Amino acid sequence: MAWASISPRPPWRPALGQSIDVLAVKLDVTSRADAEAAVRAAVDRFGRIDVLVNNAASFDITTTVVNPGFFRTELLTEQSTNYAAPSIEDYDAGRARQLEFWKAQNGKQSGDPAKLARALIIIASQEPPPRRFIADADAIATAEQTVADLTAQIDAERDLSTSLAFD
Repeated sequence: MAWASISPRPPWRPALGQSIDVLAVKLDVTSRADAEAAVRAAVDRFGRIDVLVNNAASFDITTTVVNPGFFRTELLTEQSTNYAAPSIEDYDAGRARQLEFWKAQNGKQSGDPAKLARALIIIASQEPPPRRFIADADAIATAEQTVADLTAQIDAERDLSTSLAFD
């Protein structure tokens, strides 16, 4: 069990010292709620995952961000999935389409979780491990589209973006 706290004065604060670059959070690695809260606290405080990876690397901590595609797990089964009740009527039609999509995908996901597990063991044994692993063909397609979209956005506003430095 890893321990840290989001409370302002955890009992071990003197050992950690005071720093705006350190975020101590409570994390019981067997608790999904703790894990989600720790990640939210970290992202809220420090930003995107890429920033966290770069900061970890500066301390010789290797990390791999895994972007998984659609793997055939029990995630979409009725027993594993709870959908929140709709709260904004304007989104009902889109929400209904999205729920139907998710339900239709159950058991049809292209990724094999056993193969993903073997792939993760392979990359974990690499020295150094990759900083990012795009897992499965659908995840690669999504990443490639994101790169293309970002490139187009950069190119569209390049002159304005590069004009912002002090004269």
